[in-house]
Amino acid sequence: MSTLLHVDSSVRATTNPNPDHNSISKNIAIRFIDTWRKNRPIDEYTYRDVGVNPPDFITQDWIGAVFTPEEKRTPAQKETLALSDKLIAEVVAADIILISSPMYNYG
Repeated sequence: MSTLLHVDSSVRATTNPNPDHNSISKNIAIRFIDTWRKNRPIDEYTYRDVGVNPPDFITQDWIGAVFTPEEKRTPAQKETLALSDKLIAEVVAADIILISSPMYNYG
């Protein structure tokens, strides 16, 4: 059994009132994932949409928490690092990573 991590980074949705605004990259990734899951239904699947739900920016408090030894971190520092720890754990657990990234053409 493998673990597949799927990271979408488009800010567009897969379906919109105007189909010309649908995310092409997300729809291509969905086709890949659907095929993958049909052929490997037992595999674990983790989905992360950083286009619609981006992680917080790194702050001074985050940097301070990272450079504090784990056993000396305050509850506030642990909370500051909770999301990044979760994201790192998803990457470490993944055997396969699918990143769907848009190419916006504004020119």
